[in-house]
Amino acid sequence: MDIRTLAQDARLASRRLASALTTEKNQALSLMAEALERRMGEVLQENAADVTTARKKGLSASQLDRLLLDEHRVEEIIQSLKVLAGMPDPVGEVIEGWRTSLWLAIEVRRVPFGVVAVIYESRPNVTVDAAAV
Repeated sequence: MDIRTLAQDARLASRRLASALTTEKNQALSLMAEALERRMGEVLQENAADVTTARKKGLSASQLDRLLLDEHRVEEIIQSLKVLAGMPDPVGEVIEGWRTSLWLAIEVRRVPFGVVAVIYESRPNVTVDAAAV
């Protein structure tokens, strides 16, 4: 699958997510946290393989450290998902509003901004952070 197809698929999915209820978004975040807890051993095993490959390719110690996941780091990722699920949903929040001379109500509201591509390296936690927000 190429990047263009991925971006198009993400845009289609974003339309559905844009209208998701706060409870649905919070449930998705909670399910992500539960899945990470349930599959932590699998995640750590795959990450260990990634670190081994990176070490063989000569990545620096700092790059290897950024790539490395351990139980504590995965727990931090899980906790960040839970914290995010507990935060107020900004979507729909009125930032400012006024009435025109004809009593037409004008409001500036927070809305989802769509799809954002993220380029990063050696930071598995960024994958979860980007997916969560």
